[in-house]
Amino acid sequence: MIRRPPSPLLYELVGLGMVAYAGLVHRAVLVGRERLRLEPGVVLACTHLSDADVPVLAGALYGGADMWREPGVTRPSFAVRNDLLEPGYLAGYPRGMPLALRRALWPLGIGTVMRRYVRCLPVRFADRMRLVEALRRLPELELAGALAPERLEALGRRAAQVRRPAPRLARDVLHGDYADLVWQDVTRKELDGPEFEQMWNERLAASARDLRDLIRNVRSGGALVLFPHGELSSDGSIGPLDDRPARFLRSARAMAVQPIAIAHDPLTRGRPRAFVGVGRAFEPPARRAGGRVLVAALRAALPLACGQVVAHAFAMDGVSAETPAMEAVVERAVERARREGRPIEPSLEGGGGPLRARVKEAVAAARRLGPGHPALRRAASTYGSALEPVR
Repeated sequence: MIRRPPSPLLYELVGLGMVAYAGLVHRAVLVGRERLRLEPGVVLACTHLSDADVPVLAGALYGGADMWREPGVTRPSFAVRNDLLEPGYLAGYPRGMPLALRRALWPLGIGTVMRRYVRCLPVRFADRMRLVEALRRLPELELAGALAPERLEALGRRAAQVRRPAPRLARDVLHGDYADLVWQDVTRKELDGPEFEQMWNERLAASARDLRDLIRNVRSGGALVLFPHGELSSDGSIGPLDDRPARFLRSARAMAVQPIAIAHDPLTRGRPRAFVGVGRAFEPPARRAGGRVLVAALRAALPLACGQVVAHAFAMDGVSAETPAMEAVVERAVERARREGRPIEPSLEGGGGPLRARVKEAVAAARRLGPGHPALRRAASTYGSALEPVR
């Protein structure tokens, strides 16, 4: 019998929505469910290799832990970059979106719902922000005297494209037509005039408050999902990390750190696959050199995915895209993963027909994409980084 879920109900409904997204869009599978610890005071540290990581992870956790049927399972909070909670995020951040859709989404804000009901806790970087945050704070700012020439040129080109006057003040570009351009990072080095000094001082104070809120959440018995890389990996590799996440884990007095790594497999027929690997929980690492410990744990938690092995062999090792040759590569990779205790894609576990079918599927996709395709090379980089020693 399904028991009534805990409040707030919207958290549960979002969780179910993420289950549907993770399964239907990415065919996500949770690997290593027996290791998962959704308990008070646990920090789940996850790789950040794709824009889809948050919904894939949320769906895999919610479905894999049977949260809807188990109200007693601790519902984690999520540490998220603060611009997700800013109005216009849905228009500004996603790539490849038509301008008409950006205009429609620009007025919308999901921050209140995400904070209150989905337990998203903002994280601000003290030395950078989205350009839109600075422009909203200083709407009368003269763009020509404040922004780098390449930014001004991009805004001018967009104005011409949508038949608007060339923007002069910050408020002129606070519109959906410019959403993707103003949703880019700007650093303190770029905005370094006296008119920005108070803004950056307040940013530093807000960043400190965010950190205290995260610490308070864990110390008070909350579970927390944390992406210690902070930013999306530029090439798909896992690491390196500095020691700041490790210092946070110590300051928060986390009961345990649960490493989670997501293997995105683009070498499939139809929808891509995603394997969410649960590593072995461990005590928070030391403040010094803790970043290396955390990277090693994340790399060890990465599931062995057929497409990533094939991508690495094809793009990096020069193995021919033929099924028999790749079968041997994948079989050796499975043996190594077993020795290392690495999670393994379920269809590879038993070998034989299922493994052969997955290799055939991956080889066909690799031929279709070619060794230089960005998705294939990204998958190869992820797998290669998981095998590298941590320095």
